[in-house]
Amino acid sequence: MSLKKIKKALLWSKYEPRYYSNYKYALSFLIFGEPSEALKYQTEVVGLCRKMTPAHPNEGEYLVNLGRAYHALGNDKEATKCMEEAMPMVEKFGTNYEYILNFLGMVYSESSDNENALRIMGLMEEHNLNELKKECNTPECHLDRAEYYMVTGNTAKAKDEFMLAFGMPMT
Repeated sequence: MSLKKIKKALLWSKYEPRYYSNYKYALSFLIFGEPSEALKYQTEVVGLCRKMTPAHPNEGEYLVNLGRAYHALGNDKEATKCMEEAMPMVEKFGTNYEYILNFLGMVYSESSDNENALRIMGLMEEHNLNELKKECNTPECHLDRAEYYMVTGNTAKAKDEFMLAFGMPMT
């Protein structure tokens, strides 16, 4: 193991137990409808991550959860800041990325922020096209694709996906 990796591991271990337990507390409070408590713990988690050099690899995920806490408290302005900051930090086309796009698309559309709504719609389309490249072996997947093609006006492809879905046993 290189000296750089050892230093990195030591730095993270300094904060690891505290931020990880606070992260779990924050998620629990969020799940059980206590967003104020979730915000308190998740803010500390993000603060600890920001003290780390290099940045913690899950900082984007922690920012998403901080944004979720702000949203649960009705503060979409702060939630949006968290999501925008998290977007380049999370895995592109991953679950958190998809969540961020859906959240930002909703907020920008509802607030009539057309410029940002169009930007996010472009990213959503890129995400959807990436999803279409993936293997599709379940009826649910084919139904999702059929719905996508219906929304985009490609009825021929939608019909093909419906036919594939109906020809498979439901899981």
